[in-house]
Amino acid sequence: LVKSLVLGRDPSDDADVQAGRADGAVLADPGNTISRVHAEIRAAGWDVHLVDRGSTNGTFLWSAVGNQWDRLPSHQPVALTPGTTIAFGALTATFESANRQKA
Repeated sequence: LVKSLVLGRDPSDDADVQAGRADGAVLADPGNTISRVHAEIRAAGWDVHLVDRGSTNGTFLWSAVGNQWDRLPSHQPVALTPGTTIAFGALTATFESANRQKA
């Protein structure tokens, strides 16, 4: 069984985490830019989706084409591809996959 992963300063506050339908992952945020329940990573078949959970400061994906951060609409899943750079508030991360194909 693959569970979703809820990210935030205090993801234990999320109903899905409390009910055991998702696991929580605490993001360290000394600048206080991440919401208690900020975003969710979920498996959808062979894809991995990122969902902003209505965070105050947003969840962003880096657009190399536009050379800018694009804010995700709240509660709308977006498929991630290996190498995607993500920002949760002021915290950044890169999505990687063991299945990433080499160029």
